[in-house]
Amino acid sequence: MERDINNIEKDGDLKRNVAFIIFGIIGVVVGAELLVDSAVFFARWFGVSEMVIAVSMVAIGTSIPELVVSSMASNREEGDISIGNLIGSNIFNILLIMGIVSIITEVAVDFRALMSMVLLFFVTLFLVPIFYTGKRISRIEGVFLVAIYGVYIWFVFFV
Repeated sequence: MERDINNIEKDGDLKRNVAFIIFGIIGVVVGAELLVDSAVFFARWFGVSEMVIAVSMVAIGTSIPELVVSSMASNREEGDISIGNLIGSNIFNILLIMGIVSIITEVAVDFRALMSMVLLFFVTLFLVPIFYTGKRISRIEGVFLVAIYGVYIWFVFFV
């Protein structure tokens, strides 16, 4: 269902959507603060490194919006939005966010973090054939992707 851009303000949608954006930004800022504080607390409480908590608990918490957007896009058969969201988010996080943070302060990268990045690089190369099996990622391929994530989490926690 397409909407005429000229009728948005008449519907009151523009004011409502601007309010959603403002409240969404406030929610993200407050949520990010709570998430980081909680992650540090749990890392210290469980006696594990903050990197382990970051690549598990924090990563899952910050990826939930991508999961929701991608699920909604897939349900509406807008797979390009789903793939673009995921790829764009990862590129944005790795290049822009890490670049800006590194400009502000040096970021220490320990051996486990480096090895997990190398592992993810090779897994990404391994997954390229999935995108050539057709226009869709099948349920079996989805199970395979989730299993790879499980192996990655095991690697982070136990290796």
